[in-house]
Formats: sequence, structure tokens, C-alpha cells
Amino acid sequence: MPRDEFILMASNPHFLGNPLLKTQHFVGLSTWEKVSEDQIVGHHQLRVAHQRYTDDGFKDVAVKGHAHGTATMRYAKAEGEWKFAGVGPKVNWTEYDYDKVFADGKEHFGENGENGENGENVH
Repeated sequence: MPRDEFILMASNPHFLGNPLLKTQHFVGLSTWEKVSEDQIVGHHQLRVAHQRYTDDGFKDVAVKGHAHGTATMRYAKAEGEWKFAGVGPKVNWTEYDYDKVFADGKEHFGENGENGENGENVH
């Protein structure tokens, strides 16, 4: 998924931009591959925790779901600085009700890998 498309999707209130959603992303083992002077591909092991709350008091959890997997990240050098250029997540397994955390977003962003969930749509 290209950078600009990812930013629009991730910040949308039906996805990570939901003000009632709290997340924590742990990055484990990472490897890096320099594919050119201005492009690097990173392969990262991830564990991501998600909790969506019932209201902005953040006391009662409506749904929680965690995912374990990897992400292929692309980085590009622009004007002398390395920038995020794309992402391809791959979920290996989930815990709790992960499928319900972003249930509202499926109608807005697709499902079944349409937005890089299978790890193959990295640009």
C-alpha cells in the first residue's frame, strides 16, 4: 500500500483514527535490505494490541483484539531524509475478538487482503 493511501486509511475514524481506540505496537526482530541508494525494505516482526472503549472515559472496554505477524515496510530517501514509503502487513494469528475491532471499517476499506493484509501489496 502506498504511503499516502496508508495515511488516509490509518487516520480514518473507522480505523486507527477512532478516538475510542487505544493501540500498542511492539516491533520485534527486524531485518533491513538496501535495494538501491535511495530505497530500503524492512521486514519487521510485530505484536499489536487493540482496545476500543465504550466512551471517552476509557474505563470500559467494548472490544479487544490482538494480532501477531510481520510487516514489510518500504523506506525512500527524499531530500536527504529517509521517509516511510509503503507497508504490507501480514497477520499470522490473532487473539480475542480482533475481527471485531475494525468491523465498521471493513465496509470502507475492504477485507481479505485488499489493503495489503496478505503482505503482498507493498509499493
